[in-house]
This record gives sequence, C-alpha cells and structure tokens, in this order.
Amino acid sequence: MMRPVLRQTWLWAPLVLYAGLIWYMSSRSIVPGSSFFTFPFGDKVGHALMFGVLAALVWRALRGSFELSPSAALIATTILLAVVYGGIDEIHQSYVPGRSSDAWDLAADALGAMAITFSLYFFAASREKRLEEKARDPSPEV
Repeated sequence: MMRPVLRQTWLWAPLVLYAGLIWYMSSRSIVPGSSFFTFPFGDKVGHALMFGVLAALVWRALRGSFELSPSAALIATTILLAVVYGGIDEIHQSYVPGRSSDAWDLAADALGAMAITFSLYFFAASREKRLEEKARDPSPEV
C-alpha cells in the first residue's frame, strides 16, 4: 500500500497539472492545437473534451482520496468543480488579448464534464454491483 502522502500526490498531481495546462492554454492569444478543431462547432468539441478529461481527473482524485462509492454526491461534486473551473477559466480568458469569454464555451465545458462523469458513474456502479454479486455467490467459478 502506498504511503498517504505519496498516494495523495498520485491522486491529485495529475489534476493540478492538467488544470495548469488549461490555464496556460487560456493565457495564450493563439491556442496551440486549435487548428485541429476547424470543423463547425469544433471549438465547442475541444472544450467538451478538455473539461471531460478534467472531470475524470476530479472524479479520480475525489474517489481515491476519500474512498467514495459512486453516488449522486460524487457526481454533483465532480461536475460542480469542473464547471466552476470552466467559469473561472472563461473569466480569465476575457482578460487575455485576442481572447473572449463565451457562455457557449462554458456550456460545452459543462456538457463534457457531465458526459464523462455520468459515464464514470455507470461504469463504477456496475463494477461495484458485479463485485458485490460475486462476493455473495459462494459457488466457485469453473
């Protein structure tokens, strides 16, 4: 088993580094890699993907740090943290030359965070259910 400090670092460092990457990219007048999303609504897809990953890292850190089972509270906290960070990021962008704040970007952030969080919930909940059923079934597998 990992020592507590190492375990917490392992759980939270990727989230902090990724949030820093988002902040760095938002600080740029020209976003590196933005030419990849040149199709209609491509920037919204990029926002949804970025904040979906952020939500996954929030979920991982919260669940691992507090040994939480998949629950409505974990879902709500994960989405809330990701969306609040998205809102702060949009405000931050409004002060960057050549960038602007956009409510639709925040909506895309929220959609990405929700999609990934609900996917993680259903995956984790079904996994826990299978493990519980396996623990109750005393018959050996053949």
